[in-house]
Amino acid sequence: SPHEAFLSLMGLAKCGVGDFEAVLDACVAGGLVDGATEERGYLLLQHALNTTDVVAAADRVEAMLAGSAYPGGGVSERMMVLVLQCHLRAESDRFLERFKTFCAAVGGVDRAPRSWVELLIQWAERRRYRLPDGDRRYVVEEVLVA
Repeated sequence: SPHEAFLSLMGLAKCGVGDFEAVLDACVAGGLVDGATEERGYLLLQHALNTTDVVAAADRVEAMLAGSAYPGGGVSERMMVLVLQCHLRAESDRFLERFKTFCAAVGGVDRAPRSWVELLIQWAERRRYRLPDGDRRYVVEEVLVA
């Protein structure tokens, strides 16, 4: 069933299987997974988060987000969390930019979800000696609002 295929693929993604995208494409070609849904993007992000080369994975995540498959608002909140986690793990300079973009994309919410703020705090902690004052103020404001 599609649900069982998704769970199996999720397990492979979490194991960081080297040829995961090829396996996923084969499942899409075989009709086990719908390649046009958010699930495909989520699985690719889950794999990127669990791969050994996190810097390259963060770059692939950015390329995927910039691609036509997930333009603008086509990224779900659960995908946003994985993108933030991937950038945090890679200690990417793009973390704060993505955080702000995602907060703006979540319409009707006065503040970032608490789980996102926790990631923001972890990011700021890792950069505490080289965090610009403006970014430091932004982090403090987000924490106070949460």
